[in-house]
Amino acid sequence: MHTIISWFKKTGSIGEWVPGAITLEDLEQQLVTDIRRCACDRWWQSLGCVNDGTQSREEFEWSILREKKSWWRWNFGEEMP
Repeated sequence: MHTIISWFKKTGSIGEWVPGAITLEDLEQQLVTDIRRCACDRWWQSLGCVNDGTQSREEFEWSILREKKSWWRWNFGEEMP
C-alpha cells in the first residue's frame, strides 16, 4: 500500500507536512473523524446551550462532552475518539 508521502512524491507537494507513516486508509479515517467532529460541534451549537451559572465551568464543559459523546454514539454507532 502506498503511503501519502509516496503519493506526494509522485504528484508534487501542496506545501503541507505529512508524516511518512500515514497510509491512505488512516488519512481517510482521520478525515471522516474530523467531519463527524464538525457535525457534532454544529449540532451542539445549534442547541444554543449556555451555562446559566448553576454549574462551574468545568462541570459545564464535562456535561457538554457527555452530551456530545451520547450524540456521537447514537449517530455513528461507535464511541467518540
